[in-house]
Amino acid sequence: MSFASLLAGSDYRPSHEVRIGGELVEGRTYVPILSDDNTRIADQIRLASTLSEATGGELLIADPTTEYDVVDAAFVDDAAATVDVVREHLEDRPPGDGGVLAGRKLERHVLNRTDNDDIAVMVLPGGGGCDGISTKRIQRIAGRAACNVVTINGRGSYRSFASLLLAIANGPHSGVATDVAASIAAVEGTWIDVLHVIPPDLEPDLRAAAEERVERAAARIDRPESVTTWLLEAEDPAATIIDQSAYYGLTVIGAPQAGRLKRMVYGSTSQRIRERADSAVIAAKTARE
Repeated sequence: MSFASLLAGSDYRPSHEVRIGGELVEGRTYVPILSDDNTRIADQIRLASTLSEATGGELLIADPTTEYDVVDAAFVDDAAATVDVVREHLEDRPPGDGGVLAGRKLERHVLNRTDNDDIAVMVLPGGGGCDGISTKRIQRIAGRAACNVVTINGRGSYRSFASLLLAIANGPHSGVATDVAASIAAVEGTWIDVLHVIPPDLEPDLRAAAEERVERAAARIDRPESVTTWLLEAEDPAATIIDQSAYYGLTVIGAPQAGRLKRMVYGSTSQRIRERADSAVIAAKTARE
């Protein structure tokens, strides 16, 4: 199955339908610390800080293993200082049982917060978690969350950069991905290239629909002075996205439908992107309906 088909959330078929699904709404940005990797923690917090600043919502950073809020419902201006606070907390966290949540209890605790605490978007780490928090468990949290979910991974790190690549398709999560890219651009002043990979020799009416998709995404971003749209014909969309990532500091994509989430965010396709993309990779998923 192609990368484009996973982005679309169904077997890839050129379509006359044009949809940019999902929306990043105002509310709390939630960062559950599920990793013990300092780089992943820093990427989570820095991206979450950007999203909360763009949407005007509060930033909630929590250690769900202890049901303890590291930064409780407060906007954080200095992401680097916040990372240091989180690291100090993790170093002091009690080992072993001692009331520390794990397994399904931890999963339920995180999901309860997305259900009940006015969470608009949850930022998760890509890849595996810390001891007792498996990749599959993070995957289930992402798939079952009642809020938008953004994961960040890849060989690069989240930082300030001049441009980002927004790769869209006709799936239900492209709208959230577009809003995430727009939020980053609004805060960082980043240029956005909106890319839609299409099969070679596409029929004229299908190509026109593809052109409308990227134009709708650009209109949604509403920064005409710093947005470019383009269609790229390719037999292998995955390889195309990977090749193009070399020219950007960040690549943003929409996840597929919920049933295929793990193949996108944690499966072989994502692994290929993380291992070969020359930028950090953000995957966005709309709230569970």
